[in-house]
Amino acid sequence: MHCPWTNGVLPVDKCAHCAVERAEPICHDGSSVICKGLNAAMLVSTIKMRISNLPRALGLTMLVMALPLQVLAAEVDAFLGSYVGQAVSESGGEISARDIAVEIRGRDKGFTLKWSTVTKRKDGRLKRKAYEVNFVRSKKDNVYASAMRKNLFGKAVPMDPLKGDPFVWATIDGATLTVHALIITEDHGYEMQTYARTRTDKGLDLMFHRVRDGERLRDVNGTLVKVD
Repeated sequence: MHCPWTNGVLPVDKCAHCAVERAEPICHDGSSVICKGLNAAMLVSTIKMRISNLPRALGLTMLVMALPLQVLAAEVDAFLGSYVGQAVSESGGEISARDIAVEIRGRDKGFTLKWSTVTKRKDGRLKRKAYEVNFVRSKKDNVYASAMRKNLFGKAVPMDPLKGDPFVWATIDGATLTVHALIITEDHGYEMQTYARTRTDKGLDLMFHRVRDGERLRDVNGTLVKVD
């Protein structure tokens, strides 16, 4: 007969608590007999000891579960702030300058990324573009999915590239926050835009490239200073 107290280590006719002969008819768990030396007080004491260890075990479990979230938060926190600077764009042999600004703010389970560019047209007019994307943690470490629209239940979900939306996600690799935007073009090809922002002592370094169907269309390199 198996003994739940000894886990089969001691002979079945001995008890781990007092090593004396067992006696029927009461058993520890309904499947084996209890020993003569294990009285009610000892049984209560054993149960209390096991119960008292539960908060410690649960606390350790919660701590282990919380660690990945804390690590992810720390990764994002290093990028939070507002940045301004300038960049140089090269496309088809033409080079142009532009003013750039980036703002990264924390939000529930992720962060919000805003960025804008201001370029000067040939006729002297200014052209400004601004973007804003909310990112939420995914099941993969240091990978964030965009939450740019709400479904029928009001939950923020990524855009659907098969419906003409850009599919956007972000990754954090050390000091670099990279944002990828995938677009399915009208002729059933693809366009990939990649923004890599790397932390520096003064702010961020920006590297951007735009690729369509394997052809590199534009490269942008810039430097931003943290202002907030």
